Amino acid sequence: MTRTYTERWLISRALRAVARRRRWLFAAVILFFVYAAVGFLLLPWILHRQLEQRLATALHRNVAITKVRMNPKLESRTLPARLEGSERAKKEGGGRVYFTLK
Repeated sequence: MTRTYTERWLISRALRAVARRRRWLFAAVILFFVYAAVGFLLLPWILHRQLEQRLATALHRNVAITKVRMNPKLESRTLPARLEGSERAKKEGGGRVYFTLK
């Protein structure tokens, strides 16, 4: 059974649409993983280094931060962060400091 030109054209058009959707889905998945890697891994690492340096110069005392945790929520316009093990927080009775980056 041979197909007409119109049938072959419709089939090729449908196959191109499926391929286009696959490319968009692949791009969306890659973008999500990049966002998660930056938000959960790279940004806390950068903040940890920068906060220790800048807080030490601003407060004129030694500052030690053991861990910075981020939760980059998609629905939030801010980035909530949590500092653990800061010496300043331990002196004030807690071990954690919470702040929001806008």
